[in-house]
Amino acid sequence: MQTYATKELIEAANEEARQAELNTALRIGSRIGGADTDSLKELMASGADVNALDDNGWTAIHMAVRAGRIDVIALLVQRGADFRIRTPCCGSPVEMSASIHGTAHAITRLLLELSVPETASTALARMEQQVTARLL
Repeated sequence: MQTYATKELIEAANEEARQAELNTALRIGSRIGGADTDSLKELMASGADVNALDDNGWTAIHMAVRAGRIDVIALLVQRGADFRIRTPCCGSPVEMSASIHGTAHAITRLLLELSVPETASTALARMEQQVTARLL
């Protein structure tokens, strides 16, 4: 017979597993070209943590940078993604972008601008315009 404490432990374990699944789905969706931002918004609305780390220290924004998904990067930043989190192997998202895409790439330039507080709002507004223009 299960006691009340046992039921609480099972419920807590189920919630922890659910949270891990949401976080993993968000990271995978952030790097897959076919994943649309509406699906990612649903994951975040369901509780996915934009700053959750995988076993390698990567977050969803690291995945999006690697995949060159500026639309996903914009969404993640708007939802509170910390673009200063450093991975053990690749550094911050801006360092990763410079290494993969080059220093002149739009993602690298954007992340650099976001790193300076007084230009962050301007950079976000421009990123939103770029994403909107791509969608039209």
